[in-house]
Amino acid sequence: MFRYLCCAAVLAGLAAPAQGEEGFWTFDALPAQKIAASLGVVPTPDALNRVRAAAVSLNGDCSAVIAGASGLLITNSHCVNDCVKSFSGTGRDTIATGIVARTQAAELACPGMSAEAPLGDEDVSARLQAALTGLAGDAYNAALERETGALVGKCQGGDETRSCHLVSYFDGAAYHLQSFRIYRDVRLVFAPEDAAANFGGDPDNFNFPRYGFDVALLRLYDQGAPAKTAGLNFRAMALREGEPVFTAGYPGATTRHYTVAQLETMRDANLPWSAIRLSEIRGQLVQFIAQSPENARIATAYFYDLENTFKSTRGELEALADPAAMARKREEEAELKARIAADPILSASVGQAYAEIEAAERTYRSFYRNLDLAGPISYSGLWGVAAGLVRAARELAKPEAERRSEYTEANRPDIEQDLLTEQTFEPKLDELRLAFGFALELVFFFTLFSQLFLTLFVTIIGSC
Repeated sequence: MFRYLCCAAVLAGLAAPAQGEEGFWTFDALPAQKIAASLGVVPTPDALNRVRAAAVSLNGDCSAVIAGASGLLITNSHCVNDCVKSFSGTGRDTIATGIVARTQAAELACPGMSAEAPLGDEDVSARLQAALTGLAGDAYNAALERETGALVGKCQGGDETRSCHLVSYFDGAAYHLQSFRIYRDVRLVFAPEDAAANFGGDPDNFNFPRYGFDVALLRLYDQGAPAKTAGLNFRAMALREGEPVFTAGYPGATTRHYTVAQLETMRDANLPWSAIRLSEIRGQLVQFIAQSPENARIATAYFYDLENTFKSTRGELEALADPAAMARKREEEAELKARIAADPILSASVGQAYAEIEAAERTYRSFYRNLDLAGPISYSGLWGVAAGLVRAARELAKPEAERRSEYTEANRPDIEQDLLTEQTFEPKLDELRLAFGFALELVFFFTLFSQLFLTLFVTIIGSC
């Protein structure tokens, strides 16, 4: 779950596609001089603060923006699919028809949805680096969890409307403690019909900016009333050609820090295997949806989520299969290795890191499929809830110092909302998902049994 805020810039053009400038920055490290030299303008500190405060995270996996003083949120249509689907039923397909709340009284509470609006951002790098210096392995992880729990617990202070997260930047080179105002009452104002939101059949905009009505409106509520917020204003005029546009949100992580060995494992092992599994269940869903309008109603939202994952997996695989891209990565890695080797201190401390990573990747490749097949039953929504309830009961019963990091007392309100909010599950769809998971489990056990049988056979033959 990526809750950190970043800002990027694009150069708008009416006659040609928008061009992305090189740069993706945290709000506290905006390269003002570089932006001014490149674009001829730089946002003021006041403007940046207003944008940062208005950039909301939905359930930790979607970005939204506060628009106005009454809690109105603007986001992408696919971010509300689960909410929209929860109001459908036999003979009523809300994904297909969309939903419009013509009055505030008609706005519908989205089950399980929460929103986090930024409050503060504190650089705590010095404290973390002091606590972690000289540690490695389990000791490092234990110290990191201990410091995280202490910082987050103090930040939240028992306030259930406040959410805090320790965010690592640049693989631990910097740590920020970020605080948010959390809203657990988020209501649907507007969602377009599927034919408008997904015009052209593309369920999301990874490949190209689609010509669909890709927007949805939500509203934050506080104690049963629309929240009082300080959001951004609309500008009722078109962009001019060449006008700079800044975007803000909660991005996913990149793999730019991966070594060549790690990228080769992704290219040759992980991604092809994931693409096979995703394409198989995607094909099953296509057939399932085509069988009846009712099947389409209950499965479309899940299909869009799966399609997104499949598309990003395929895109990553295509990028890593580009010889020129991998050649550039090898050149960059060779240059960094040379710089490390030339520095006696770096050479002594991290000189063997690349060799150790390569060895670990070779070992990982020998069992990654079995590891991946060990938990595919999670394709089932009901199974996921059941597993979550069992794990939460087990972890929350332990002393906090012995729990997994995500089960701290500070996270208890989020855990309870995730697990105890009433949800709607469609038996036919969950049966399909569960059957697919069990089929993969059978593959796992058959593979494991075959390996054990061959090992035993070779051992017996060798002893004869």
